[in-house]
Amino acid sequence: MKAFAIEEDKGKILSVLEESKKYLKTEHTSIYSKSEFIKAAIQSLISTDQLSIASPLQTELRNLEEQLKNEEDISRIKILNNYYQNEQKLLLIREEKEKQELTLFLTNSLNIALAALFIVCLALVFFIRFNSNQKEKIQLLAFEAEKEELKRIQEFKAMKSNFESLQNERNRIAKELHDDIGSSLSSISIFTSLAIEALPERIEKAENLMQRVKSQASNIADNLSDLIWAVYSKNDTYGHLIIRMKNFCYEILNEKNIETEFNFDPEIQDLLADLKIRKNLIQFFKEAVNNILKYSKASHIEISLIENEGYLKLLIIDNGIGFDDQTVIEGNGFTSFRARAKAMNGKMQITSQPGNGTQVWVEFELTKQMTD
Repeated sequence: MKAFAIEEDKGKILSVLEESKKYLKTEHTSIYSKSEFIKAAIQSLISTDQLSIASPLQTELRNLEEQLKNEEDISRIKILNNYYQNEQKLLLIREEKEKQELTLFLTNSLNIALAALFIVCLALVFFIRFNSNQKEKIQLLAFEAEKEELKRIQEFKAMKSNFESLQNERNRIAKELHDDIGSSLSSISIFTSLAIEALPERIEKAENLMQRVKSQASNIADNLSDLIWAVYSKNDTYGHLIIRMKNFCYEILNEKNIETEFNFDPEIQDLLADLKIRKNLIQFFKEAVNNILKYSKASHIEISLIENEGYLKLLIIDNGIGFDDQTVIEGNGFTSFRARAKAMNGKMQITSQPGNGTQVWVEFELTKQMTD
């Protein structure tokens, strides 16, 4: 049509226009195509001065443009609706996803919380059972300890009762020995003295025999006195042993003007000394003092009872004339000393030199058992 307009062929322009009307009326032709065709037709008609024919087409073009505008608006609206719908769908999908994630998070958190709660409950049950078992064990141990303590108390009471019975029996025996045998021996000594005084001077042999009887009776009485003293339970400590030693020295040495010096560790006074130790130690001591009195011509005696590294040592030193301990022949005195030291599971020694006095000592292991 534009080519016909250039050639100014009005007839062909009208012919094309007439033939195109049936296509413009079809539904398959878009409004945009129709409007573009009519625009070209109007331009061609105007260029060929066919204004009367172009005028109706102007009206139709405006209608088509109006329709086209409406269609574009509708299309935009559809596009916007589609976009809005898509956005809504995306938003819903996002919200759904967030809900699912939140649900999953809450589910996981709940599962973790339930697992933690289960573990705590399990630990609590275990702790309660453990605590209950421990309480039962403690109660059982306390019960067993109480039984053991009660048993110890009963054993202690039994031991104490037995000990008291033993002490009472010891005291009874000592009293009987003192009352019966001691008094009998004293009577023998007295009667022997009276018999010796009553004998005529010519019966010298009988007098010697009576003197020996008197001496033996005195020794028996003395030894029996030591035994009775040792048996008495009230004399069980070294303190009582020291007192007896002092009393013996004062009784027989003061009359001879022999000075006596005592040295002893105060810590041993309350220690127990068993009967065997007391008996042998006091007799060892008395024999040593009697020998000093008979043979030494001493004016001073030093007596020490000293503890040293778990051992107790009785040391007796005099300033007498002494003797040669390398040449002297051991008599009954030496034998008796060794026998008493052996009875105490100890050792003894006698050292002396002429003019330098004599030392006698015995040493034995000390059992540190205190009195109550």
